[in-house]
Amino acid sequence: MKLWYITKYFEVPYDSFYVTRHYFFSKYFARKGIDVTAITSASSITYKKVKGFAWVRQIDGFEYIVLKGPKIELGANLKRIASWFIFEYMLARAPRKLKFEKPDVILVSSLSLLTALTAIRFKKKYGAKFVFEVRDIWPMSLVELLNVSPKNPVVKFLAWVEQKAYENADYIVGTMPSLDLHIKDVIDKPFRFKHIGQGYDPEFMESQKPLPQEVERMIPKDKFIVGFAGGFNLAYKLEQFVEVAKILKEHGEDNIAIVMMGDGPVKENVVRLAKEQKLDNIVFLPRVNKNQVVSFLKKCGVVVHTFRNKTIYKYGISPNKYIDYLYSARPIFISCSCDTDIVPEVGCGEMLPAERPDILAQKIIEYSKKPKEELDAIGRRGREFLEKNMNYDYLSDKYIQIFNELMDEQTK
Repeated sequence: MKLWYITKYFEVPYDSFYVTRHYFFSKYFARKGIDVTAITSASSITYKKVKGFAWVRQIDGFEYIVLKGPKIELGANLKRIASWFIFEYMLARAPRKLKFEKPDVILVSSLSLLTALTAIRFKKKYGAKFVFEVRDIWPMSLVELLNVSPKNPVVKFLAWVEQKAYENADYIVGTMPSLDLHIKDVIDKPFRFKHIGQGYDPEFMESQKPLPQEVERMIPKDKFIVGFAGGFNLAYKLEQFVEVAKILKEHGEDNIAIVMMGDGPVKENVVRLAKEQKLDNIVFLPRVNKNQVVSFLKKCGVVVHTFRNKTIYKYGISPNKYIDYLYSARPIFISCSCDTDIVPEVGCGEMLPAERPDILAQKIIEYSKKPKEELDAIGRRGREFLEKNMNYDYLSDKYIQIFNELMDEQTK
């Protein structure tokens, strides 16, 4: 089976601070006999610059192709939007210019949403099956998280693209468990849907490395550490960590420190708010390599992920940092308005109301007084669930079932 795996943001462990799910899926697909050509943009590569049309090499059994594109900054900006159109222009030329083998299946992972349009054209041209993976709901994210008007021309255009993608996909995969409820609101026709969430690769996780010494020295000693690690993104309402730190101070909980690791478009604002409040119980660490994150998380008493109080989360969440959090075997707090989540289902932490720093602070104080043995037992439940249900060897089989189903239809 020949698979084209296309996404604008595809990070591999050899070039980037980040590693995306596409790399792990491609590795396991290749091991199971699928001929994978992975296609991405240089806009997503942290270090390397592409000279010429594309950069082509073999990685872990699959072909990895990076098309030339402009470097972009984190967050929503015009340059990033322009890079979407540049990627589609390069992608449309790539099969002829690089002499691709004809695909049986085209798997497109959002973002960019525009790639779905290119995939629809490829589907018709090559007689291939089109599988559409949705990791962020656009343009709903623009409307809810950036307060862009639903009448905005960009929103209307992206809504049209989303509709066309759902209507033309032979199968839709969502990292959010209840994405199918959203799809029913967008299109009025039957569709096939499967939830395949984030996963973990035992080989990669076992290669974890210690933190750089200069970062290690920044972590408070002899404190109960409340940890956050990931992107400082608008969706996460990270300003509330400053409120939590303030509440902890007011309650005299000097044995507790909040430590936030990462980078992103809202970090500067969060740091500024903490300085204005003159809070010494909140520490900001720089971004580290993906294979060093767990070394930080294991030092924490609890780890926390927060979301804004938005209806978009009723379809579920599946953030990348879940994997690191679960693997670290620490109790997890999720502050979100979503209805279901693996954390309360597994019993490895607590689901808390979104944007309620007072409740989050209360829970932190409660857990800081629990015996270490109890915290370890809570965290282990998450680690055990991860190892059994979320490894990429297992998740890749779910995808291969989809591919085989589509191929069986093709031969009938």
